[in-house]
Amino acid sequence: MAPSSTSSSAPAGQHAPPNTSFAEPEKSTEYASIIPQPRSNENDQDRLQLQRTVSSVSHHDMANVQYIATGDNDVIYSKFTERRKMVIVAVVSFCSFLAPISSTTVLSAVPEVAETFGWFLSGTLIGPALGPFIGGIIVTFRSWRDIFWLQTALAGAATLFCFFLQPETIHKKRADELVGLPTAQRAHKMWQWLNPFRVVKLYRYPNILLTALASSSLVWNMYSLLTPIRYVLNPRFNLQSPLQSGLFYIAPGCGYLLGTFFGGRYADHIVKKYIQRRGHRVSEDRLRSCVFFLGVVIPACMLIYGWSVEKRVGGIALPVVMMFLQGVAQLFCFPSLNTYCLDVMQGRSAEVVAGNYFMRYMFAAAGSAACLPAVRAIGVGWFSTISAGFLVAGAGATWLTAVKGREWREGIEEAKARRKEEALA
Repeated sequence: MAPSSTSSSAPAGQHAPPNTSFAEPEKSTEYASIIPQPRSNENDQDRLQLQRTVSSVSHHDMANVQYIATGDNDVIYSKFTERRKMVIVAVVSFCSFLAPISSTTVLSAVPEVAETFGWFLSGTLIGPALGPFIGGIIVTFRSWRDIFWLQTALAGAATLFCFFLQPETIHKKRADELVGLPTAQRAHKMWQWLNPFRVVKLYRYPNILLTALASSSLVWNMYSLLTPIRYVLNPRFNLQSPLQSGLFYIAPGCGYLLGTFFGGRYADHIVKKYIQRRGHRVSEDRLRSCVFFLGVVIPACMLIYGWSVEKRVGGIALPVVMMFLQGVAQLFCFPSLNTYCLDVMQGRSAEVVAGNYFMRYMFAAAGSAACLPAVRAIGVGWFSTISAGFLVAGAGATWLTAVKGREWREGIEEAKARRKEEALA
């Protein structure tokens, strides 16, 4: 996208040298940061405004993008000492840590029914999609500080809900196993429970590893789609405010919400279908419900989304519809994958879930970090193609697990039993 005639080649508040030429658009510098703008109204001094960025449609220009509202160029942030900056980063990191830990710690208490998981996952998936929209409204009409007041109120409300409305449902407390044990034995038993390597060792089960990779492909796709929306779509459609860019997050959020009503029910339907066919239940059967959505629907949506933006076709409607459809399709995948983690090794379900989430959030971090540099380097079309390929590979891994998973599990358990017998002999 060619730079606008209203664009500036100098940071906000500075003027370009008089001899600077703007004749060649590709050499002009544009900015992708959110920086404070001077306002005539004193009450609006904290309000933020989006600055234009080079579109990924003309990604050869992306190398000239600079981010001036960070580090030494940020006059507010540079006032703090290095120690204070470290404290700021630590607090923000802790806040970001609370969201995933709040969603994963309760997984072991959720009933092993995919329909229930669909409702549970609607919160964990709709949140990342609607958060930027709510934030866009706040920073457009209020101070950005109000975002943190809102988060504080929501966290306080959640604490009160858990304290007053959540009854105890556990059948047996593990702490009861520590009663009467000497201190050394108690410490040894607690280390066995808390040892993180127990989670990593579960990857020796091919079915656990492959389903973790399949889940990771979904989370990679989710975060690499949501993270660069502002940088990809704002210049494509000439959007100027955080509120306008935040509206695009409604599409996947509505998709996640709609998928909640159908994804879990469909997974349970597939399980019942195979029970009637075989006469007994196999854990891997529920994985069959998500293969089509994981390997066909979501990759197709990503390809159409990426290349429609890259080639500038379809207007606003096409990418919005694709984001909505892939949101629906994700809720046909996550309930099956997560419920399988609880169902496949019921005695160690918490560890299986922990291993699955460990890998998926590693890929979430990688997707969030890689998406913008990749879009600048190869364009949103090719990056969406890479994400689609990862999803297809995840679907293949899921199908292979559905077919061979039971055989793999039984083979490993038999090998463990033989080794145990040989050790006792």
